[in-house]
Amino acid sequence: SVLGGFLLSNERREKQALREQPRELSQKLGQAIDGIASTSPLTVVDVGAQSLEDEDHVYAPMLAHTKGRVIGFEPLEHRRREREANERNIDLSLRPTLIGDGRSYTFHINNIDATSSLLPFNRDIVDDLNDHRTLETVATETVVTTTLDEAISDVSRVDFLKLDIQGFAYPALANAASVLSRTLVVHCEVEFLPFYLGQALFSDVDPLLRANGFRFVDFSRLSRSAFRSGPPASRDQLGWAEAVYFKEADTITNPSWILIQAFIAVTIYGKLSLARHLIGEYDRRSGTSYESLFDD
Repeated sequence: SVLGGFLLSNERREKQALREQPRELSQKLGQAIDGIASTSPLTVVDVGAQSLEDEDHVYAPMLAHTKGRVIGFEPLEHRRREREANERNIDLSLRPTLIGDGRSYTFHINNIDATSSLLPFNRDIVDDLNDHRTLETVATETVVTTTLDEAISDVSRVDFLKLDIQGFAYPALANAASVLSRTLVVHCEVEFLPFYLGQALFSDVDPLLRANGFRFVDFSRLSRSAFRSGPPASRDQLGWAEAVYFKEADTITNPSWILIQAFIAVTIYGKLSLARHLIGEYDRRSGTSYESLFDD
């Protein structure tokens, strides 16, 4: 009887509708975007573009519903080859460039290569946390970084900018003012602890993006770890997250860019109220009635 009450409740029906609506809206908005010549294809810039075994690329749902291309930056050659071999079905361009501030650094290649960084580990932090204490650097090489402004100066609009570069997001963003001026959504790994020596934290990245016209929307993922002393299941320390920022609509002059933001909001993040808010602004500027899609 209790189970039946839950399954037949209005609350469950409403939640089921919330799960189904993003798929339908994604398809319809994707078709709308494909129909606007100036917006298609959408452009994803992926800084730190290697594939991870246990998860899809965060922007994969976006590419499933509209025409798009991915420009990726991944310094490890075997990871570039691996992704190119596995993703022949998308418009993918992978580059070996290390994105940063244009200066030379020592690139630290680690035993888990997804943690490789232009910065060395901060052993005082890493050794204290159960999930991180086995990390170590196995090789180093001297590299020269390139700024995002230089690397994609020919890209007229970045619809989705994703950064996962292990403590180096702040220098990359601080030297990307031109790119940020034409970027609609930023999805950025940020840290709350200095896992790497000399790195900036979320408290540094957040005001930088706000100063460039972005609004913090949410964390799409939060990662916590247990202290080495245990117990391992007691994951008490928040270490890092993936932060989501949308360009403030009142700073966007092209209304179709707001339609793209709404598409990303619902397709990648399932944020229906944000999407409807943005669609309302798009309709107001363009004289359309896409907001009615939310009433179906």
